[in-house]
Amino acid sequence: MDRDDKGNLLSPYDTLPPVEIDGAEITVQDGIDSVRAYQEMMFGAGYSEPKAKQGYEELLRRYCRLDTAAMVMIWRHWSEGSAKWTQGLGISSAHVSVDEP
Repeated sequence: MDRDDKGNLLSPYDTLPPVEIDGAEITVQDGIDSVRAYQEMMFGAGYSEPKAKQGYEELLRRYCRLDTAAMVMIWRHWSEGSAKWTQGLGISSAHVSVDEP
């Protein structure tokens, strides 16, 4: 885990490296950045410039890989927590369904 000058943990999103696209250092560190990068890739510089498109693709892949890992970690945490909670109530997870209204 990366830390700042004071020893505080940095958000993994803040450590995603920039990519140079058309002479500018571009980063994707949150959802808004990812939407803007996708827009540039599809309708902006990336639309007509293969090198720019490749840069935006790289940024989006890095961000999405990290974001997906974060979602899986949250899902696992919630799944383990709900299993413990239902066991504490004497309910088996087989009786809990999200499909039922």
